[in-house]
Amino acid sequence: AACVVVSPAYRLAPEHKFPAAVEDCRAVLSFMRDEAAALGIDARRIAVAGDSAGGNLATVLSLLARDDRIPLAAQLLLYPNTDAAQTADSYRRFAEGFGLTASTMAWFRDQYVRDAGNIDDWRVSPLKRKGLAGAAPAFVAIAGHDILADEGEAYARRLQDDGVPVVLKRWPGQIHGFVSMGRHGPASRQAVEAAVAAWRSFDPG
Repeated sequence: AACVVVSPAYRLAPEHKFPAAVEDCRAVLSFMRDEAAALGIDARRIAVAGDSAGGNLATVLSLLARDDRIPLAAQLLLYPNTDAAQTADSYRRFAEGFGLTASTMAWFRDQYVRDAGNIDDWRVSPLKRKGLAGAAPAFVAIAGHDILADEGEAYARRLQDDGVPVVLKRWPGQIHGFVSMGRHGPASRQAVEAAVAAWRSFDPG
């Protein structure tokens, strides 16, 4: 990508529950904007990126950045978690036998939220946010055999419906987490290259 990478060491659940991680990432993004010159980065080309739970944080951060009037060049989302209700049909289709299971995902969620009421908070479930217009252009990678497949697709459609530029790529035969499995096949590299190409296509110049 030929870019500077900033990886926030945000507070982790269950010791630090929602919204600690969101608050930490928001603070880092504000710092990057305010100190861009000192950091040697171009404030016009900042992107947020993440996979799975990190994709959730990147998605939420892109909406907070819009609200905070921090320009973002892109949001790069790899099989993002966008709906903590966990009711999408892909939770049924891929509940067992495809790596990340539905029961494990429920456990992760329950470590993250403080109570059931947090599940409907859009900062936990960005798919529930009304009005996505003005969010950063998005690259969304979907693994075909993934319990998060349907909610990732749904979020991409919501962005498109609200006029946000979206590059949606699907890897039908892959499971959740495949981008971290580069030693096992070419799909990981393909997804990274596709994300970089999309980011460059969004470049403001």
